[in-house]
Amino acid sequence: RMNIFVYNVLLSALSKSEAADKAREVFEEILRAEGGIAPDRVSYETLIAAYAHVGDYSKANEVFKEMRTKGFVPTDYAYAGRIKAYAKNNMWRECVLILKEVEEEQGIQPSVHIYNAVLQACFVTKKWELALKLFARMEEKGIEPNRATKALLSKICHDGIESCEDKQRQAVLASAIAAAAGALAIRTGVF
Repeated sequence: RMNIFVYNVLLSALSKSEAADKAREVFEEILRAEGGIAPDRVSYETLIAAYAHVGDYSKANEVFKEMRTKGFVPTDYAYAGRIKAYAKNNMWRECVLILKEVEEEQGIQPSVHIYNAVLQACFVTKKWELALKLFARMEEKGIEPNRATKALLSKICHDGIESCEDKQRQAVLASAIAAAAGALAIRTGVF
């Protein structure tokens, strides 16, 4: 017999399988269900996650608004889902705006999960410096990094250092090319 718990497990499985359209169909089935079954906060947040997995930030935001209209207070899971949807599209600015929304508009302390979602967006978009600033802010606020945070920071630092080394190599190469061009110009009398 179907109940909201079973529906939510089904939504979760579809979400993790990146089957957002099927998850929406199940959600619509919940809306039509009889016998006192109705979507709960978990149903909405799981549908947001389904859209996040496929990078559909527009639909994730629609479900978020619908959820709030129905009177459900979003948890960090809903915010992290929205952030992940934008991150899938390399839209790091929107991810940071959601972090600010949580802090300023909602007046709540963002969780480590919300910070991790924004750090992931920084990693994907190669915003190494921003990631380190966000981590410092996270520490200032007393938010304890978890294993996922530490793994992300390790990747961010590794790739960030490689990127800096590449830029240094490019600068050295550009400098050498400029020196050679200058020497050639002097020899040929261009200067």
